[in-house]
Amino acid sequence: MRKLAQFIRTNQERIIGEWIRAAEARLSSTTGQARSSIRDSLPDVLRAIERTLVADRHAPEAMAELVEIHAVRRYAEGYHLREIVIEYQILRGTILRMYDAEVAGGGEAVDLAERTRFNDIVDDAIADAVGRFAEERDRSREMFVGILAHDLRAPLNTIFLTADGLLEGEQELEPRLVKPILRISRSARRMADMIRDLLDFARGRLGGGIPISPAPTNIYHVVHGVIDEMAAVSDRRIELVTAPEAGDFIGRWDEARLAQVVSNLAANALTHGGDPIVVEVIDRGEAVRVAVRSQGALPEETVARLFDPFHARSATARDRGEGLGLGLYIVSEIARSHGGRVDVDTEPTGTTTVWIELPRDPPGR
Repeated sequence: MRKLAQFIRTNQERIIGEWIRAAEARLSSTTGQARSSIRDSLPDVLRAIERTLVADRHAPEAMAELVEIHAVRRYAEGYHLREIVIEYQILRGTILRMYDAEVAGGGEAVDLAERTRFNDIVDDAIADAVGRFAEERDRSREMFVGILAHDLRAPLNTIFLTADGLLEGEQELEPRLVKPILRISRSARRMADMIRDLLDFARGRLGGGIPISPAPTNIYHVVHGVIDEMAAVSDRRIELVTAPEAGDFIGRWDEARLAQVVSNLAANALTHGGDPIVVEVIDRGEAVRVAVRSQGALPEETVARLFDPFHARSATARDRGEGLGLGLYIVSEIARSHGGRVDVDTEPTGTTTVWIELPRDPPGR
């Protein structure tokens, strides 16, 4: 009984040649590259498969590392995810076809258990390659988003300064120009909020997290200031129901990030919930919780993905130009940077509460 591992070891060059011919026929991306980058990686992959088949305990780790390197290289070369899968399917088909023709076709017995292990190895390689390729693709996209958002700030600042400068001389403007300039200024501010959210999204997704600068802060004063300002410009019913003497609300937090959290929580309630919007600050001993409650229950599938980026953005919000659906994701990332947590409680009676809880002395970031 000739082992599949032995067959791969003694027929490596033949396997590579057959694989290259099949890949060139099926994959347009490999044309012109097959005898260079593809040829260079296959011997190591075949050796790792062979070692795994003979139960070398270090082989699975080596195989996983090779697969990840291969996936990153393929992404850099402009491959599609589907083509990565096809490459391994071609490799599997090439080896088994040659093995069956030479060994089984010659009347020798085939080790079915080894053949099953071989298929498992290739399946694991496909899963690892797809995962690593997707990670590299998503990371590149998120870097692009971050760079784009960063670079958009300069021309947007020019729009700000120009609009504000014109409004300062409002007495000298023609009356018909005042409203259009106000619209430009308001739109520019909404764009600035979106760009800020995109930058925070990129920071969170690229692994560094959202940076914070903790300092002694009264979280009640932050919440009161934000809610008071939002209530003044909104025709909706939104109120802070906690009294300032209801607890100890002092801790070490990033005040600007806290204001961003409260603003995002309240804006989410205003967009997706019904009145009244009730805000509470709760002293929980070693931590402080900020909770925003609105009318309307959420379905389970929405609750499960509420803090995912872009998921919470409704069609109505898109039509009105109300952000990118990143508000609650950013809240969760700010909570993580403070060593805290976020969650949502939705009641069948028809209320939803989104809350953030922060330790009084978070790790510095």
